[in-house]
Amino acid sequence: MPITSPRPLDHLLAVANSYHQPEARDVGSADGAHWIPAHDHLDSSETAVEFLSRMGIRLGTAPTRSQLDRLRLVREAARALLTSPSSYQRQLGHLLESVVYRLDSHGRLKPVGDQWDGLIADLLVSLIELGDQAPRLKVCANDQCHWLFLDGSKNRSRQWCGAATCGNRERVRRFRSRHEVR
Repeated sequence: MPITSPRPLDHLLAVANSYHQPEARDVGSADGAHWIPAHDHLDSSETAVEFLSRMGIRLGTAPTRSQLDRLRLVREAARALLTSPSSYQRQLGHLLESVVYRLDSHGRLKPVGDQWDGLIADLLVSLIELGDQAPRLKVCANDQCHWLFLDGSKNRSRQWCGAATCGNRERVRRFRSRHEVR
């Protein structure tokens, strides 16, 4: 039986997508998806709590500076899966050095830490799972987005993190460039 995280891969992808390129898509706000300037949602405890809460990760406390640093390392390791598998392995090994797990009475792997430390430990298990699904991992084709997503399409042809957001924005750009008044 494979070891899996109690957290969905979407939580790991939320952390991996916590840095936005200029004009990137920001989701989960009350008014729906909108476009924002370049921004790192892990630059402070307040922005991390607000962003991750909108992405479905809610904890009772604010993360410390050290915990934010480790969340950024998790983000870098997830992104390294696409650019440098050897860097991903190094970063994952480094992150795992500081985490302790135990087995519960049902044989499930549980982190010894709680709150943010527990979240980070769970995300590391998800990071290992994501490594197993690396062929499905892609970067959004919208040059201003670059969010990671898992391509679940049958022929692995998905290009955008969201067809209604980045896909629509890209289709409009192409249409306008073809129909420019010269």
